[in-house]
Amino acid sequence: TEMDLSLKNGEITNYNPAYSVSYYETAAEAISESNPLPVLYTNTSNGQIIHVRVEAIETGCYSLTTLELVVEQAPIAFTPQDLR
Repeated sequence: TEMDLSLKNGEITNYNPAYSVSYYETAAEAISESNPLPVLYTNTSNGQIIHVRVEAIETGCYSLTTLELVVEQAPIAFTPQDLR
């Protein structure tokens, strides 16, 4: 399922514009800043764990965390019967 990873940026940074956020499939890629995931990302499995690099724009200092991508089935709507 395609999802917009940037929708989590504010939550991850507490809406602080001094930080940049990038996403990776492995911790090693996040550390080396290689092969960042596209903003519109299609997960490879339900419950997939991706790695997040949060970097202070001014200093370059960074921290890593993870994000679980869970796809839930949309609720099924039904058409009610007409009221009599």
